[in-house]
Amino acid sequence: MHRSFGLTGVYMKTSIYCLLICMLLCAIWCHETEADNARIIENYGKIPLAFTLNQGQLDSTVRFTTNGNGCSMFFSPTETTFLLSRETEQSKAKRIAKRSVVYQDDPLEDLGSDIEMEHFALKLQFINANPNPEVVGEDRLPWNNNYFNGNDPGKWLDSLWIIKIVI
Repeated sequence: MHRSFGLTGVYMKTSIYCLLICMLLCAIWCHETEADNARIIENYGKIPLAFTLNQGQLDSTVRFTTNGNGCSMFFSPTETTFLLSRETEQSKAKRIAKRSVVYQDDPLEDLGSDIEMEHFALKLQFINANPNPEVVGEDRLPWNNNYFNGNDPGKWLDSLWIIKIVI
């Protein structure tokens, strides 16, 4: 099925290339071993992307979004924002210590509540670019995303289309 959502332009083509580069940087930033880096570089360019059309789940300036391991991207008409996240070194050390035989507290306690994350945001804007580009999503994929935020089912969004290509 082919479906367009209005909005085309060179801006999004350039954003997609920048997205791939940022996903590579995100993956390298989130993984620390040489083996992980070698695997990431080997698979670069083979990363399947799927974009969710914003239908009210995000700020109204965002047209499409996609997520990866430790990375979220938000595409608006005039910029692309990358949000990179990873667990802090101190948090990793605490979790390792809790798995140790010498740890005195309950070893079965929830380790997830102690995870501390650090975040880095990168905004990419194109100088002298079209201020009103047309952004198009094409080729709907056979699955959907659901957003169940909060306790009010009236505000939940389900069956949001997933798009293969954003131009």
